[in-house]
Amino acid sequence: MAPVFGTVRMLKPGISTFGIELRLIRCYENTNSFRMECIFHDREGVRIHVSIPKANAEKFKDRMVEGNDYAIIDFVIGINVMKFKTTASFYKIIVFKHTRIFEVFHEEFPQQLFEIKNFNDIANMENIGDAAMFVEIRLQPHCERNMQTR
Repeated sequence: MAPVFGTVRMLKPGISTFGIELRLIRCYENTNSFRMECIFHDREGVRIHVSIPKANAEKFKDRMVEGNDYAIIDFVIGINVMKFKTTASFYKIIVFKHTRIFEVFHEEFPQQLFEIKNFNDIANMENIGDAAMFVEIRLQPHCERNMQTR
């Protein structure tokens, strides 16, 4: 039976009972915790953090290209307790040995653009918090995609 694909808003803690299709925004190695960290967004534009422990990172790191779309199946959903959060999501996805990640192709998948806040607006704020330093995100459905693997 083909997997059912959900959205970030459908996530609840535990082992997933459905797959999720996401676009990779950013991927980096966290040398402090020896894991690969990724930021994705779903078709609704909602971002989610994905953590890949070192034991599983080797399997995926050369296949993950920023800007491409992926299906993730059989993953763990945990509470996002990171000190410096990369997304507003309460949850994060944790990859384990049975997780499958493979590239999918969706031309209708929304593209994310970043609108950087004006520096003067940030500099003049009182009691500046982390949230003010991050960028606002706007959906832009007709942008050029990274086509290097197509």
